[in-house]
Amino acid sequence: MFRCAPKHWRWRLRKLWRSNSRERLLKSNAGEQRSFYGWRVVQAAFVMAVFGWGLGFYGPPVFLAVINETRGWPLALISAAISVHFAAGSITGGNLPALHRRYGAARVTQAGACAMAAGMITWGTAQESWQLFIAGFLSGAGWGTMSAAALNSIVSPWFDRGRPMALGMAYNGGSAGGIIFSPLWVAAIYGLGFTLTASLIAVVMLVTLWLLARQVFSRTPAMMGSGPDGDSPPAPGIGPGLSDHRGGRHHEWSRCGFEDCSGRRSGADLHGSDLPGSGAGQRSRFGDQRHASMIQGR
Repeated sequence: MFRCAPKHWRWRLRKLWRSNSRERLLKSNAGEQRSFYGWRVVQAAFVMAVFGWGLGFYGPPVFLAVINETRGWPLALISAAISVHFAAGSITGGNLPALHRRYGAARVTQAGACAMAAGMITWGTAQESWQLFIAGFLSGAGWGTMSAAALNSIVSPWFDRGRPMALGMAYNGGSAGGIIFSPLWVAAIYGLGFTLTASLIAVVMLVTLWLLARQVFSRTPAMMGSGPDGDSPPAPGIGPGLSDHRGGRHHEWSRCGFEDCSGRRSGADLHGSDLPGSGAGQRSRFGDQRHASMIQGR
């Protein structure tokens, strides 16, 4: 191809050809990474985390103050129902990998969304104090299917080398949920009332997660003909590496218990949430700054 050109031009043409070939290869790899279905799973997991944390983690602290003021029930009783919520979330989250393997991530997520919606509506419509414990059990079971254990179980099969970045992006949905829902709960309850607000948010959450589960979480890397990180599927008979996402129940229990479901951070939130007119706006701004810092840190 370059034989007719002078010698010094031949060398330049070959160098230019190689650089263009390398550039085309890099663009092709970048295009394959952008089209890799795993990133769509990460985006869907981010949305699920927004609703999971927004309703299951940052919702109960608001419910404590609202129910105490509107129903007049003792704080200790409401706190006990909230404890049932987080305990149910811990149990569900601890068994979530096994549930995903048996029933599939899509069905478990849809069932969790139904439980969360039923729990939210029960929180808002409870007329007797014992109904709060039913609400706590239902919302907690739903919250466990959207917690960090769920994100890890859904996202990890799609990634190996890029797993830390993918999980970090998905976990940011939890902080985004705090930024969005902490002020939203307070403002919507003040304007629409607790019952209507809880029902509307529950319906939006249910429809969104149901569609995401059916359209995105129902697919696996094997169904898409892909391996982790968009690589070729592993050869038959080759088992998962040491970084397999099914690496033991104790890991899932500790992640769920210490990061989310035990309510380690909720103590401050429980006493820092209130209705408008009593400093809630200022506390919401402080909470938003905290969550924004968490996102930036990740």
